[in-house]
Amino acid sequence: MNSIHPDAVYDTALWTDELLQKRAAAYDMTVEQYRRKNLLHTEVSSRDVAELAVEMCGALFAKTTAAQIPIDGGNERVV
Repeated sequence: MNSIHPDAVYDTALWTDELLQKRAAAYDMTVEQYRRKNLLHTEVSSRDVAELAVEMCGALFAKTTAAQIPIDGGNERVV
């Protein structure tokens, strides 16, 4: 079985505007900066995660087992 490991995906119902503002303030960032606080300075969307999931069900991953794919824009705690 392959697995996907997304980091914070902000375009979901879990991330309210209020919560994003609080978390950004805790890091002394704007909400926009907070949403892109990864090594690639990009936001990971639910569509990005869905597209990866679809691709992993196709021929490209047909012979791959036990892959763990991060989709997080680069996380300095992991790199």
